[in-house]
Amino acid sequence: MIKEFKGACAGVRLTQDEHGIQFRILVEDDGNWFESKEGFNAFWLLDLIGVLYEAQTWIEHNCKPYVVDGRQWGWQFKC
Repeated sequence: MIKEFKGACAGVRLTQDEHGIQFRILVEDDGNWFESKEGFNAFWLLDLIGVLYEAQTWIEHNCKPYVVDGRQWGWQFKC
């Protein structure tokens, strides 16, 4: 069984092997989805969520928005 969760540009694919459920990060580019080369045991999913939250919080406090024509498309380092 395969289950996928996709956002606008990132996603997660769940599969199962002899060690249990594995997840892979998915990335969208020009309408095509690409899978990370290596998978991780789903046990580490909460760890990844925590690290991603930490990274997002740091970006919001330490970086500046990347804006083109009045629309934010991402973030840039301030230096």
